[in-house]
Amino acid sequence: MSAWYVMSAMGLYQVEPCGGIYQLTAPLVREASFNVSKDKTFTIRTKGKGTLVKRWKLNGKRLDRTYITHAEIMAGGVLEAELKKITDKIDLVRSDLNKKNTAISDLEKDKPLSNSINTNKK
Repeated sequence: MSAWYVMSAMGLYQVEPCGGIYQLTAPLVREASFNVSKDKTFTIRTKGKGTLVKRWKLNGKRLDRTYITHAEIMAGGVLEAELKKITDKIDLVRSDLNKKNTAISDLEKDKPLSNSINTNKK
């Protein structure tokens, strides 16, 4: 089995091979652990049901970004994904747009999507 698939199934996608950054995606497994050194383990767990990640926690602290570094993985610990079900297409779009590393950062959670994006053509 390919290492790429195993990492992707755990929710880790290495965007650039030499950069040391892994994009976080929804894990396909409930829990996976691997040894990162003789005495350290890195564990990925999912909580809840669904296919959309509501929030990430690294060692119990909320992670306000959609990536993890190689150094954070090698330090060992627990990465937890809180999953939720997709209720509609707007829910999916809002989830993608509300992440800090996206180009559209001014989308407000409580306003309808159509009011947040200028659709006028110039």
